[in-house]
Amino acid sequence: VGARRRLRMLGLLGVSGASPRQAGALILAQGALLGALGALVGIGAGIGLAVLARPRIERYTGQAEGAIDFQAGDYAVLGLFALVVATAAALLPARTIARTPTSMALAGRVPLGRMGARIPVVGVAVSVLGCLGLAVAASARSGEDRDVAVGIVGGALVVGGLVACAPYLVGLLERVGTRTSGALRLA
Repeated sequence: VGARRRLRMLGLLGVSGASPRQAGALILAQGALLGALGALVGIGAGIGLAVLARPRIERYTGQAEGAIDFQAGDYAVLGLFALVVATAAALLPARTIARTPTSMALAGRVPLGRMGARIPVVGVAVSVLGCLGLAVAASARSGEDRDVAVGIVGGALVVGGLVACAPYLVGLLERVGTRTSGALRLA
């Protein structure tokens, strides 16, 4: 969405002499920066919430918990994961912007290609595989690192599969939306 909003600005960059590759790299860098900032804010908010909510949770459960054990390595993995996901999410818009002719970018038009018919099917399959991974991790009683890793990979597969299905779902909602009117169309 951000790349489409800044399409004319990217067209001006092209007129100023920036190569299509540089315009795509700009979108990719913005996605990575957004992921890094989101990771920092999310981790900071999570730590703050844990510290602030702990006394209330202890009062509610009637049990005193041990000291909060913040492992920097765990947060580094979470931050890296957020960075990778945000950068990966920016890959397709960056590629689209890099392939958009400057004249179309200045006019605010992006050529939309057809989505492959197999992409939603693969997306659903990947999401189902991720759900199975989450189920395996949730049913494990040991709490070993391997089970946690299976849960993390399963969650990533669910998100990736849903992202692959998103263009199809948006197109489906567009077809439904054109047949409705009023409040239903806005919903």
